[in-house]
Amino acid sequence: PAPTTSNITRCGAGTLTLDITSPVAGYTYKWYSGSCGGSLLQSNTGTSYTASISSTTSFYVSATAPGCAESTCTTVTVTVNAQSATLTWSGSGATGANNWFDPANWGGCIPSCVSDVSIPVTANTPDIGYNAAGGAACKNLTLALNATLSFSDSKGELSVCGNVTHNGIITTNSKGIFIFNSSTGAQTYTRGGSAVGDFNDVILNNTSGTATLTLASDLTLGTGGNFTFQSGKVITNALNLIIKNTESSAVSGHSSTRFVQGNLRRYINTGTPTSYEFPVGHTTKGYQMARVAFTTAPSTISYLTASFTTYSSLPSALGLSECAATYNQSALNNGYWTISANNSQNNVGSYNMGTGEWRW
Repeated sequence: PAPTTSNITRCGAGTLTLDITSPVAGYTYKWYSGSCGGSLLQSNTGTSYTASISSTTSFYVSATAPGCAESTCTTVTVTVNAQSATLTWSGSGATGANNWFDPANWGGCIPSCVSDVSIPVTANTPDIGYNAAGGAACKNLTLALNATLSFSDSKGELSVCGNVTHNGIITTNSKGIFIFNSSTGAQTYTRGGSAVGDFNDVILNNTSGTATLTLASDLTLGTGGNFTFQSGKVITNALNLIIKNTESSAVSGHSSTRFVQGNLRRYINTGTPTSYEFPVGHTTKGYQMARVAFTTAPSTISYLTASFTTYSSLPSALGLSECAATYNQSALNNGYWTISANNSQNNVGSYNMGTGEWRW
């Protein structure tokens, strides 16, 4: 009998694999183009054929049992749809009404870095789980007021190659990875006044000539979230990058080209002495990392907010004397850190301060 296969629909050019649905061991499968018995593409006992296509194409596959004649062919059609500039979530997929990776939920095409995505309020809301073929992706992401986007797997990924407008509800369930991932330009994050939900893990991987993520609103990671610098800087201006995870390792990957230009807020472990790095810096003075290492836990504060500022005018020498020494050196001209606690009164706890690799 002729082999059984399934037609495929995809968006845009690319490579895909065609599979025999119920293969039989020892059978030889022949794949043709043009017609059955036309141009032979592959002949072996393998149960799949990989092709690179750019337009809708039909393939033909036959089966030959040992010692028998070749069967008739089954036609396999790969339909290639053009990738739309904007895709809107519908929640009407056949294999999963909440499945981001079902093309029927997007009108036939799964989003990629070339497609803007709009998520309106729908009965079936998009969910990002683990996908062996690769994570979810889009260009600009707009989550409408009261619309929901959720993550259901710790390996679920959403890579945004443009800007994010967060007006709705993000439900991470303490899972998922959100990647700011552009190679073409600077990115921005905007959160509406009625938006709900914190991010879990966030990665900044902007490799463009303007490798920045600018915050038009506070960007907040939840209590289990980690922020990882891979490429680029976060520019907060008067806003904040907020890390609620109190683990020391919750911010990583920072360097001379990867830091927060503005305000970094880190929540503090109030029960166990912990060391925190604040990879902040300045547009002209660059990377100016500060470190606060608690030796006793600060039981009365929740977080510290750090930033680095240049001097508008260089402070004069202190001119103070102690132990027969006079401190009369002018201040260094690089700038200064501001590290403030949410509760500045009656603080409990002690700490050591350090900058970069220097500690005191």
